[in-house]
Amino acid sequence: MRAALVSIVAVGALAIGASPAVGARVIKAQPDRSWAVTYLGGWHVGAHPEFPKAVAALGQPSHVKNPDIPGCRASWRRLGLTIQFESFGIAHGCDEGKAQAAIVKGHRARVSWRTQLGLRVGDGFAKLKRLYADARRKPGARVIVYQDDPPIGDGSIITALIRHHKVASFQLWLGGAGE
Repeated sequence: MRAALVSIVAVGALAIGASPAVGARVIKAQPDRSWAVTYLGGWHVGAHPEFPKAVAALGQPSHVKNPDIPGCRASWRRLGLTIQFESFGIAHGCDEGKAQAAIVKGHRARVSWRTQLGLRVGDGFAKLKRLYADARRKPGARVIVYQDDPPIGDGSIITALIRHHKVASFQLWLGGAGE
């Protein structure tokens, strides 16, 4: 009896560990307060969009394209995340760039990220429609988090790209460098 109970507990622990929901970081946006994503996991993008803050929160990127200019692109392969850093002012390198936009895609993204309502890369279109019934339509995509009456742009904050009736990726507006 005791051996059977231990086996059941071990199998349950393995099942929980295999679930993509365990330890997922949350992509948060508050369109009533901000026109951009406010948090990526524990990183408060809205308050601290700087490249060094991203590194402190997400770890070292696996690749940085154009590290010597403020318009650089950093990728965290283990998280399925790529962020474009920009500076529209005087800056001398990526360390001075601010998070402007991001893409979340691939298997690692499915394991690593979810929206506030629980949508992940790889989820079916039916789940997207159920969680985000008011999503705005775009060709091949749905804007799932947006501002109703934005001061600039179309108000898109989180856009889910759809391929083969599944969420293929998320496009995130971070807006740290300004417009």
